[in-house]
Amino acid sequence: CRVVKANCQIPVHSTPGRAFVQALRRHIRMHAEGKLFDVPQGKAFILEPNVTHGVEAVEETSFLVIVAPVESSGR
Repeated sequence: CRVVKANCQIPVHSTPGRAFVQALRRHIRMHAEGKLFDVPQGKAFILEPNVTHGVEAVEETSFLVIVAPVESSGR
């Protein structure tokens, strides 16, 4: 779980796995694929692996992030 103060941003980055982001308290915005997505309290957002994205806190917000590894097809 992470807390971000109002009007703060987490810089653009990507994750090697699929990312699940849920706003636990208040409201964040996700910037991904050139679009802006609102994620209010209780809602979730899923990002595919390697998608460049950033996070902006509309208000002081706590949110949960889970990154799941992607299985390779080389089994």
